[in-house]
Formats: sequence, structure tokens, C-alpha cells
Amino acid sequence: MSVYLIPETTIKEIERMINSFWWGGGSNNGGIKWLAWDRMTYPKAFGGLGFRNLHLFNMAMVAKQGWNFMTKPNTLVAKVYKARWRIGDGTKINVMNEPWLKKEDGRWMQSPQEQ
Repeated sequence: MSVYLIPETTIKEIERMINSFWWGGGSNNGGIKWLAWDRMTYPKAFGGLGFRNLHLFNMAMVAKQGWNFMTKPNTLVAKVYKARWRIGDGTKINVMNEPWLKKEDGRWMQSPQEQ
């Protein structure tokens, strides 16, 4: 949840599971809905139950990762994500013709596959 934006449909499904846990609602029991879900996410001081709004929480966690990438560019995770963006979807990488393997002596060698 802290790296990727979760689709709204997945968030709704998770909220349904949490709601079902708290309010019953099994196959034989419809359960009693004591409070609407959007009110459950209000802070306790304002009459809610203090549950997190999963969409806003997901956005905050992704923003935190973005901030860490910008302020700590030398961490391993930042380097991995930057490399991912440089590579893109991989369609422009010519594995068959460009050297990408190293020999034991450290020099680059052409791909051993036949074209």
C-alpha cells in the first residue's frame, strides 16, 4: 500500500470485508449497520470510529515514498525505481546485439545467443 496506488475497486472490496467483520453480515445474517462507512472513518472526537480512509491513507503512503525518493536519492530503493524509469517498458533494449554480460575478467561480451 505504500508503493503503488491501489485501484478504487480493490479499496472498496477491502472496506466491504472490514465492514462485514465489524457488523456481521454473514450468509445467514444481514447484520445491523450501526453507522455508515464514511462516518466510521471520522475521528472519534467527531462521532466516528476512527477507521482510516484507505484511499487517503494509500495516497499518503505513496506521497511519502515519493518524498523519500527525492530527499534520499542514494538509497537502494530509489536507485531501483530510477533504473526502472530509464529502462521503460524494455522495448528499446536490444539484448541480442548489445553487450550485457561480463566475462570473468570484467570485460563486456556480446550475447552468446545466435540471431
